[in-house]
Amino acid sequence: MLKLRTILLSKYLYYGIFIIALIYTSIILNIPKTSNYKTPPTIISGTITSLTIIDNYLKITLKSSNESFILSYTFKNIKEQEEFKKTYHLGNEILVKDYYVYHYGWDCVLRYTE
Repeated sequence: MLKLRTILLSKYLYYGIFIIALIYTSIILNIPKTSNYKTPPTIISGTITSLTIIDNYLKITLKSSNESFILSYTFKNIKEQEEFKKTYHLGNEILVKDYYVYHYGWDCVLRYTE
């Protein structure tokens, strides 16, 4: 019977693990990830999972059912920024309408929120 030390010192064990990991990775990377939305949706609703405000730039990560959307917005003035900070927090449910999509990705520019 082989001792555990002999098995762990064998280079074939590590070659086998490497080959299995390589096969697994290639399978996972080749499965296409499709969106539930066939075309860019007109309305997105979801929960705010990340909220970043730098100067007058807003970046929100919105989790909708099983997809995440990255929304960005530039505040027009300080009053609008302060109003947003008072109203929206992490975990809030929001509805986003009237936005446009960059390069058919899901980076959305926020135009109007409710």
